[in-house]
Amino acid sequence: MDAPGSGRDATVLVTRSPVALMALTLRRAKLEHSRRMLNLEDWKVLDDGQPVGRIYQRHVPARPKLTWHWSITVYVEPRSGLRTSGTEETFDAAKAAFQNTWDKWRDWATQAGFDSSSG
Repeated sequence: MDAPGSGRDATVLVTRSPVALMALTLRRAKLEHSRRMLNLEDWKVLDDGQPVGRIYQRHVPARPKLTWHWSITVYVEPRSGLRTSGTEETFDAAKAAFQNTWDKWRDWATQAGFDSSSG
């Protein structure tokens, strides 16, 4: 997988779930940012071409280092008990946390008979 800032616009997360047959794809987000946020990395997470989340750098005033925030942006049934966002120290850790939660959500939705595509 390519690191942020490598000049590539997309990269792929490999799913380990037997339910989720499609790989998740990362694409640079083209969002409007304030001047202070202009140089921070921001990625959309796509599943089969549909946006399902974001992974982006965050500046937290109480911390000297930048952190990486990940979030699932589609509906996740609360009964699944899954956390849908978090903060990690590195881009790779944020990708892994997103992937882990996404795989668990897809597995839960399938086992519960929940149509996760209708979100």
